[in-house]
This record gives sequence, C-alpha cells and structure tokens, in this order.
Amino acid sequence: MAVQRADDALLPGPAEQGSDLARWIEKARAQTAGQADKAGTSRQRLVVVTGGKGGVGKSNFSLNFSLALAERGRRVLLVDCDSGLGNLDVLLGLCPERHLGHVLTGACTVDEAVIAAPGGLRLLPAASGIEALGKATAVEVGRLLRALSRLSSECDLCVLDSGAGLGPQIRALLRAAGEILVVTTPEPTALADAYATVKTIHKDNPKALTRLVVNMADGPRDAEAAVRSVSAVCRRYLDWTPGYLGAIPRDPGVPRAVREQRPFLLSAATGPAAPALRTLAAVFCDEAVPAVRPAGLREVLLSLIRPRLPEAEAATATATGLPGGPQRRAAVLPRPKGGAAV
Repeated sequence: MAVQRADDALLPGPAEQGSDLARWIEKARAQTAGQADKAGTSRQRLVVVTGGKGGVGKSNFSLNFSLALAERGRRVLLVDCDSGLGNLDVLLGLCPERHLGHVLTGACTVDEAVIAAPGGLRLLPAASGIEALGKATAVEVGRLLRALSRLSSECDLCVLDSGAGLGPQIRALLRAAGEILVVTTPEPTALADAYATVKTIHKDNPKALTRLVVNMADGPRDAEAAVRSVSAVCRRYLDWTPGYLGAIPRDPGVPRAVREQRPFLLSAATGPAAPALRTLAAVFCDEAVPAVRPAGLREVLLSLIRPRLPEAEAATATATGLPGGPQRRAAVLPRPKGGAAV
C-alpha cells in the first residue's frame, strides 16, 4: 500500500480542482499551520526585508545581508519578491531564464529555477512568478507547495526581498512574516514612509518582530537621530516602537559596486559599509530566534495567493494616513528654526 506524504495531503483532489479555489487555499493554509505547530519551532528562519520608499537601498541591502549571513556558515536562500521591479539578478550581473512562475506552471523544477550566487548564496528569481501567484490554480498551488517544501529543507535562513510601497501583495507578505526588517535612510521622506510601513505592520501583524535598519547614514549620530524620529512618532500614535538592528554608513564604494554588478561586500570590502554589514549580520545570527511561531517559505508564499486585502489605493491611504492626514509627514520631518513642522 502506498504511503501518502504529508505534502501530498496538501495537493487538491480531482473534485477539488474544479471547486472553489479560495476554499481549498484556506484548507491548505490551515494544514500548513497545523504541521508547523506540531513541529514546534522551525529550524528555518525567515525574514522579510521591506522599505516603504523606493531608493533606500533595500534590494542592495537584502543581497549583501544574505551574503554576510552565508559567510557565517548559514545556508541562505534569497527570494526576489518584487513583482514589479525585481532586480536582484541585475545586481549580481545574472540573466536568469527561469523564475517562480515557471515552477508554478511545471515548466521547470525548483532546482532549475534557483541560481547559484557568489559566496554559496542561492537566489530564487520570483518577480514575475509572484504576480502569477495571484491567478494560480489549485493544481499549480499544490505543485508549488511540494517544490517549496523540499527547497525549505535545504536552507537555514530565507531572506525575502519585497517591493517598495504598500500594495496588496506586499501587505500580504508583511502580514504572514514572523520577522521584518524595514530599511530606511535618514532623509525625511524615507523616514515618513518607514513610519507608514511600521504602522501597517503593527496594524496587520502586531506579533511580528519588526526592526529598523538605517542605510546610507552619515555616522552613528545620524542613524540614531533617524531611529529616534520614527520611534517618537510610533510611541505617540501607536504606543509601540519597532526594534533597531543597526546602520550601514554611506560608502562611495557601494554605488560603484552596483555599476559593476557585484555585491559591495566583495568588491568594496575595505570601505565602511562592508564591515558594518558584517557586524549587523553577526548580531542577527547570534541573537535568540524569536519566540513567535515562525512562518516558513511555503506559508509566506501561500499568503500571496488571492490575499484578502482591501483595494490597493484604500490600503495605501489607510496605511499612510495619521489622524489629521497631513500629520504623517509633519510628524517626522524636521522643524525649521523658529517655525512649525513643515
């Protein structure tokens, strides 16, 4: 008698393939969560890297942070979850022919989609496939779950690089994640969007371990001032503050590494950014794993399938609006001398 694998139990039967997909998805989510509860704390640690504003260096941070984790002996899988402008492959000078969407349709296996990157890092180009997840059939979802189950067992750490903004799919990622790093810069506009992002996370997923990373800081005081700005607004309006993982100083070698399509951890190793990032990765690896039940790669990506979220415009307006509307920007922008907040 054939023994049914746990993953096969999540695959749709013939009757379910033509039935309501949303109902089957809820069943798969419940079974995935139940398996995680029985297993206790997962061996795999997953973190979503986000940043409300584009141009803060989020993807560059995700890539080099993952590489620094791999240098410390971790088996790291980096997943590009920016469905609009995924560019991790560009930062590595790679031209992937397959992505998550091909795995979804059965055009290739997950091993054929994963790319070997420098330093033992593995990259799953998912950008186009993330968009396809929203239209997946039950058969495709079942195929993906089985592929991701094996892929997850082969890594210790999974880093998901999300897109910019707070659209429905990004909010779905943030809602499902157990750990979230919000990348910002000391610029007032970036700090305002960082606040909007942590406000959304606190509303949608209050149990998540959320921490700030300040990129392109002009010294420790600059980074600390940025963190204080966001924390003060969070304390005032949310009665809660995010954590702080660390800062990456401004480094002229970083944009040069981007032009060369190489991680700055390798091409600008003597600059100030590389050792700061390695210190940040060491802190991340040495700290205790969060006590909350961690979400695995399967669970997080499953949350992207027809996420039950408001319309994109309404979601963004809700996320970015403080009581009184314009206070969102005024709360974190510096006050001019002798005047009110702008």
